[in-house]
Amino acid sequence: MKKIKKVFSLLLVVIMAITSTSTAFAISDSSENEPLSEHDQLQADIAVIESVGLDNLQEFYNQNKDWIEDVNNRLEAYLANIPVDQRDAVLKELRDGEFSARAASDYFTSYTYHYRSGWWTYSMTPKLSTRLLRPYAQAGWDELAAIYSGIRNDNGSLSNQYWCHFDLFVEADWDIEEGRPLVSYADTLLALCNPGGGGD
Repeated sequence: MKKIKKVFSLLLVVIMAITSTSTAFAISDSSENEPLSEHDQLQADIAVIESVGLDNLQEFYNQNKDWIEDVNNRLEAYLANIPVDQRDAVLKELRDGEFSARAASDYFTSYTYHYRSGWWTYSMTPKLSTRLLRPYAQAGWDELAAIYSGIRNDNGSLSNQYWCHFDLFVEADWDIEEGRPLVSYADTLLALCNPGGGGD
């Protein structure tokens, strides 16, 4: 009887070991096939956007316009569920994998205010996520407004120029000039972001 108990116990241990191993495999197999969470998918998509070189940017944009629009829409929907005061931190975490205080350098590789070609100019080189994803562009604009009183007190002309650069995808560097006339956004687009002429 003791031998039968030992054999039975041993058999039970083997069955339990096999069952737990197959359960572990089933768990790992199912997790490999599960789709990414929206957060993780957005993070992956933003990483793809950030990996594009400036030399290939226009080609990337032309070939992936629908996908970029989809990422924009999904990102905006995702942010709609985040409290407004936390959105900038979430944007930074999605792109950089970390939470920290925001700064204009989170959205632009460079930005400056200077006199150029007869205009006081805000020149900036947007990061790729800022260039292609509206929530990043908006957060970048908000950061510039926090730094520069001219942007903070804008009558609409600077904003139109900024969003024109975003929407037209015109050039690598964005230059928006104080003193350009305030015209409709459609007229700003027709002027290739330089209402009043004389733009670079």
